[in-house]
Amino acid sequence: IGIACSGGADSVFLTFFLFYHFRNLRKNLYLLHFNHLLRGEESELDEKFVSELANYLNLPCHCGKDSAHKKNDEGSLRNRRLDFFHKTADKLNLSILAQGHHADDVAETILWRLPRSSTVSGLISPKPVNRHEKLLFIRPLINTSREEIRTSLKMINFPWREDKGNEKPTYLRNRIRSNVLPNWKESVDRDLIKGISKTRELLEQDHEALIYFSRIAYKECRHGDSIDINFFNNYPIAIRRRVFRLWVNEYFLGNINFEGKESELLVQIQRGNINTPDINQNLKIKIKNSLLSFCKTKEKYKTLPHILLPLNQRLFLPNSRSVSATQVALDVTLGKISMKSVEQSKEAFISSEDTTFQIRSKRQGDRFQQLGSKGSKKVSKIMTNAKWSKQRKSETPVFVNETNQIIWIPGFAPAENFKVTTFTKRVIHLTYD
Repeated sequence: IGIACSGGADSVFLTFFLFYHFRNLRKNLYLLHFNHLLRGEESELDEKFVSELANYLNLPCHCGKDSAHKKNDEGSLRNRRLDFFHKTADKLNLSILAQGHHADDVAETILWRLPRSSTVSGLISPKPVNRHEKLLFIRPLINTSREEIRTSLKMINFPWREDKGNEKPTYLRNRIRSNVLPNWKESVDRDLIKGISKTRELLEQDHEALIYFSRIAYKECRHGDSIDINFFNNYPIAIRRRVFRLWVNEYFLGNINFEGKESELLVQIQRGNINTPDINQNLKIKIKNSLLSFCKTKEKYKTLPHILLPLNQRLFLPNSRSVSATQVALDVTLGKISMKSVEQSKEAFISSEDTTFQIRSKRQGDRFQQLGSKGSKKVSKIMTNAKWSKQRKSETPVFVNETNQIIWIPGFAPAENFKVTTFTKRVIHLTYD
């Protein structure tokens, strides 16, 4: 059993809970700590604290460090932690990872997801138990409040580390935690956190029922590789949505992002007339003889494979244009930026230590945080809002670094995490001519 331990109150309490309450498991416990290197010396002290906690309890400890110059939005940070947990679990033969999520985290997640038009599956996260690939995640504190955890640690007089970054308004979750949740607690006439915990539990029961009946409905609606819409349209829309996802994801052998088109597609299927049939660039759905089925489409526009772009070299593209990445002087760059003479459709200046870059066409699910924006957005939405044609969306190269992070898309500002400042050590000039 791995214990995800940041050094904060929640993970420290979780460590003590598992260590002292389940004495027979002690020989199977491992502390896992991932250092994102976001807070300089404070991050190093967090890692040292977790190592000392492991020594205090005589538990093995495994620490990992993040790589510099990567995206630091909430999703990217979470994905890199997960990657560390999975790799460490494989190395140590761990089957379970315990995390310190608590009842306040549930409340924050609900508030975080509601404006994003979340379904029940989103509102019940984080769950007490769920599987991610080979690893079983458990959250024993899911019904315990933040206040209860801290009070308990104070009672046994044991310290913990506080991440001051959790107080900064950079991330939406921090703003919810600091500004919204305290006011919500004060405004209700009962124990808010306990009520939300019970609500999450009830919603999870509803979610399990929806999944169960959707699988039954899916079997009834299937007609070979197609869906019989006479059966399909008789079900409530919540069941239809899940049947539709099961069908599409089975066809693609994985999860597909509908990019907000799913609800409109369900309305069109109910009417029996599909006006926007595209599932992705090369696949459409159609209705014929009361059967909903897939049909492949011919690729109309040129797309780019993942191509290496070495430093100080120029590559020529199928659309008769070229790209390059060259190192340039900082003072020249700052002068050009200050004079606002950078043509975003043709060039960008970024701060990067990478020696090679890549270009490719946009991919489903790509996200990009432009310079000056507060968070990342879907690339498809950014291009649509800019009224780009399908041809331009397909043929415009997406510049990425060695870890496949998007650093620039010609026509837009470069990535926020790669912006050039007076402290930049190395400036790269990207061009699209």
